[in-house]
Amino acid sequence: MVDDVTADGIEESDLHAFLDGELDPARDAKVRAYLMDHPDAHERLARYAEQQLALAATAQEPSWPALPAPLVEGLERGLRRGLWRQRLSRVAATVLLVAMGWGANDLLRRPVFASLPDYAQQALDAHEIFANDPTRPVEIPGTKPDEIRRWLSAKLGERVAIPDLRRLGLSLVGARVLGTDEGATGQLLYEDAIGRRMTLSLAPDEAAAPDSPELEEFQGLEVGMWRGEDFALAVISNDMPVELDRLIQAVDVALLPDAQKN
Repeated sequence: MVDDVTADGIEESDLHAFLDGELDPARDAKVRAYLMDHPDAHERLARYAEQQLALAATAQEPSWPALPAPLVEGLERGLRRGLWRQRLSRVAATVLLVAMGWGANDLLRRPVFASLPDYAQQALDAHEIFANDPTRPVEIPGTKPDEIRRWLSAKLGERVAIPDLRRLGLSLVGARVLGTDEGATGQLLYEDAIGRRMTLSLAPDEAAAPDSPELEEFQGLEVGMWRGEDFALAVISNDMPVELDRLIQAVDVALLPDAQKN
């Protein structure tokens, strides 16, 4: 890497220091101004940021620099939805962050770009939006399981049985249908005796699920993922109310065609 000094007095090392949040305020402001006037430097910075993103995702660092929680949560939510709906690349999102003026290091060192499959990320987003909604967490209540079964089967294009998880201490609150890029996804909401809620997502492309069951923690939520007979499945909860292997077994048996249950 050549560290030539530009006419503006900006060195290549300044770009790296800017990305790492190591510049004093005066130098930081000068680098920002330089980036705004030099698209080629902006592109180089984006490439450096992309490399840091990849390294951070691999390292899964256990602690992150502090930022105000509302700022972090709002930005991460916006980026997740951007990745989902607009398929923003890491470079494009990094350029956006730099252009907005946020401290790049604080954000790059957080797992904004998660390794979750798209369907699981969508399930997580839907859980955050609907699971604890005080007015309408579901579209059809759990008191109408036959209606839920017919509705989800029609929307998802596959026979859907509603897993009865009462033996695991979970009662059905209800269901809704989510629209995604891959098609309709079903979301079932369950609740345990102390009010902990868990969503079960049934996505249309079973190949999108991991080869073997996985349980990850992300954004303060526990995410269980596995591949079913006809669906890519994900369970989301703030505090998983049941062991994942027991849950998988109960759900898979319930979703099997009747002929395969005997």
